[in-house]
Amino acid sequence: MQKIAEGNIDQDTFNKSIEALIKDQETSIQNNIYIAQSYANSAVIYRSPLSRLDNRPALYRAVTPADIQQVQTELLAGSPVKMVLYPEEAANP
Repeated sequence: MQKIAEGNIDQDTFNKSIEALIKDQETSIQNNIYIAQSYANSAVIYRSPLSRLDNRPALYRAVTPADIQQVQTELLAGSPVKMVLYPEEAANP
């Protein structure tokens, strides 16, 4: 994470990651009935055009290594996460 914040992002790996996200999204739509139904329902109920599915690859490709670096820098600058763990019995009385 620190290396990314310092700008050490391999461009080839970055490009392959973007293409993998796009391919995964396309595969998910084709193979996951829940996602397909969700898009179909929103098209009918909210009158959202199905053409919006075509927008996602462009959004992925619009992200730059500098964007990733900026977000990573902001995440590292934030305060640490505090977690409180309870015994299992406390969660299920």
